[in-house]
Amino acid sequence: MMSLKVFFCIFLIVVINPVFYVWHNHNNHKANFFSEDVLAVMTWGGEGEDFFCDATFWDNSLVVVGYTESFVLDGSYDAVVLKLDRSLNIDWSNTISFGYNDTLFGVCVYGDNILAVGFSQWYENYSGVVVEIGMSGRILNKLVFRSRNTAFYGVSTDQEWVYIAGAIEKTPDNADAFIVIMDGQFRIIRNITWGKESLDEYLYAIAMANNIIYVAGKMIKNDKEMGLILAMRPTGEVIWNITLDQENWNFASCYDIEVSKGKIYVSLVYTERSEDYIIGGGSKILCLNATNGLELWNITLDRRYAFGIFVDKFDILYAAGITIDPALTPSHQTFFTKISGQGKILFNNTYTPIGESILAVGLDLCVDRTGFIYILGSTYDMKYHTRDALIIKLGWDSDNDTLTNSYEQFYGTDPRNNDTDNDGMPDGWEILYGLDSLVNDSSDDLDHDGLTNLEEYWYGTDPTNPDTDGDGYSDGYEVLHGSDPLDPNSVPREYTFILVFILISCIVMSFVSFIIRRKRTTP
Repeated sequence: MMSLKVFFCIFLIVVINPVFYVWHNHNNHKANFFSEDVLAVMTWGGEGEDFFCDATFWDNSLVVVGYTESFVLDGSYDAVVLKLDRSLNIDWSNTISFGYNDTLFGVCVYGDNILAVGFSQWYENYSGVVVEIGMSGRILNKLVFRSRNTAFYGVSTDQEWVYIAGAIEKTPDNADAFIVIMDGQFRIIRNITWGKESLDEYLYAIAMANNIIYVAGKMIKNDKEMGLILAMRPTGEVIWNITLDQENWNFASCYDIEVSKGKIYVSLVYTERSEDYIIGGGSKILCLNATNGLELWNITLDRRYAFGIFVDKFDILYAAGITIDPALTPSHQTFFTKISGQGKILFNNTYTPIGESILAVGLDLCVDRTGFIYILGSTYDMKYHTRDALIIKLGWDSDNDTLTNSYEQFYGTDPRNNDTDNDGMPDGWEILYGLDSLVNDSSDDLDHDGLTNLEEYWYGTDPTNPDTDGDGYSDGYEVLHGSDPLDPNSVPREYTFILVFILISCIVMSFVSFIIRRKRTTP
């Protein structure tokens, strides 16, 4: 029950002649306002295999989940969670063990914490796992499903309940689609199974909108794998379901799903077979009506396997994965594509190699509030047969205001001026915290902590949080009394003046008392 997303990705890597990818945009991107440059590349791991499988943004920080090879038990894996800043510097990392082989495939923000899901394998047994992690990286709750073989691959939330998608064993040879609904206290509200007799169903991704659950995965019938999309209510009532297949497809599976403004976006990966040979494949990006599942448009990405998609607030869809094209040199490269909400390709790029032994591949991606893209996955070293977890940051920011040029267009700011409204705060910083980048709001105090927005920028504090470091003192109070508003261990010395006053008073009183006694004893 290993995630086919990871398995298929590894298959593509192993069967090819890999190369070392140095990220280089070989297009003249300056002619395309939606172009993106590679700004940073981060690899993480040891001597074994490491993968990043999913990511989300949490308090303006990037949180990624995946697995790392454990050297405590030879050949086993531990689940891993990392929190990074937007420059890909690690704030903290946490390795989690549930059993023998542990993997986290999905993550989401729930309240002030994060929830991650995956599975733990012990020989032939699989158990779905859920873990809750606090802001500091401390594990708050863990839950392991041990009743039957289960595996979790995706998680979503409406901030009231948590929705988890995966698969559960139906018979020793068959599996059903499986959805678990939990509340904020880690209590199971409902389990939903869905499947057809003698068929296998797996769910790899889940999204929630307007009290409707949307899930995507695959169905297996007579050894033929087909894409599967379902819409259902939290009660388990299926509203509509779609299977995606073509006669010449050997394999098809839906790996990611997004919902935005009444539309469903799905990435479908497929391979084509002629007799006994795989002759091609690629992926389809589908846009569906969320109400009835009717197709609005689709784009075929020939020989491009889009494992991850993301839709931002402007209905721009981002897709990333691996491309296989004999016309390219080499034939296997990592790709990134940007698509409008109407199904028009805005930007499409591959990354060219200059080495011989290491391949890097994108597995999923997410986008932050200021338009920067983060592709995650793994490298593969064919010489030493090791994998390091990978994150690639993309963006094009010509005025260095931490707001990408494409987002400058959406927000109406000037991509040649890093402070469009001339209020002393960069456009990107204002957008990141929800300020107005077109109006001078430097003197406003959004969070009423005694610091103006401009002062918050100067001190590096959060203009939407009156107590940035969470030490119980407002940012303005800390600045006024000389403590660090970014360090929870630095607190104001609010009683110092009282102690000084008492000390001075005691000295004065002692001196006065001494003078009085001396006068009394003087003849």
